[in-house]
Order: sequence, then structure tokens, then C-alpha cells
Amino acid sequence: MIKDLSLSGSPGYNYSVLFTTNGIDLNKKDNKVFMQSKKSKDLDFRLMMALRECEQGEQFTTTGQCLECPPGTGFSLAKMTSPGICQPCPSDKAICEGGNNIGPKPGFWRKSNKTGVFIECPNPSSCLGMKQPNMNPMGDCDVGYEGVLCTAC
Repeated sequence: MIKDLSLSGSPGYNYSVLFTTNGIDLNKKDNKVFMQSKKSKDLDFRLMMALRECEQGEQFTTTGQCLECPPGTGFSLAKMTSPGICQPCPSDKAICEGGNNIGPKPGFWRKSNKTGVFIECPNPSSCLGMKQPNMNPMGDCDVGYEGVLCTAC
């Protein structure tokens, strides 16, 4: 019996763990029959593991974990392939819902959902920000406005 086994590795890598034993008597008839049915001469068991890569919105920690950036404090728009930290939430301009879910506050606009740059609108009341129900990560424009910085009428 294996008890309290813990394995760790780095995200995005493949690992192989080999289990061997000398605790089984291969001279017993039932064990010989079993080994012949498996067409094997040893009892080794190889466990193959493929660890997923960290996703966009997750922090690759120094301990090899992928943890979602916490709501309200940070975000990540990059797929981390080595240890790093979430970017701090620019809470004066943006709403950070966790992970890569970030959008402008009212009065601000965002060019695309791939940038962490938020621009103050020349007419702040036309830029509604990321709001319910659709939570547009670039922000919504007020009725009658559209386009860059919600300036087109």
C-alpha cells in the first residue's frame, strides 16, 4: 500500500514515475501465470503525468502552482511559462474581477481586452465602463455614443 504520496512538478512539463517492488514472489504459480498473461518479466508500473500549462489569468508561482489572480487586487493578460506575479489592479481606472477578467470603470475606456491600458474619456458620462449584464471588457458606451473613447455620436 502506498500512503501519503505527494508529487510535484512544473506546469507544462511531462513526468514519469516508476513504481517497482520486490515484495511479490514470482515463483508462485498464480504470479507466474499473471506475468505471462501480461507478457512481462517485471512488475514495474510506470505512471505518466502531463501537467497543464498555466492559463491566461493565472499566476505561475515559485512552488510550481497555477493560481488565478485574485479579484480586486491583480490580473494577468499573459500566459506565464515561468514563475511570475499578477499585475496590480489599476483600481482607480479598472475593475478587476479575478484572473484575466478586467475592464474599465465608468469614465474610462479600453482599446482591447489584450491590454491593461485604460484611458480617461473626454466625455466621462459617455463611457459607462464594464457593467452588468454583459460585462464588456472594453466598456460600454452610453446610448447615442460609440467608437473610440465613446466619442462618436
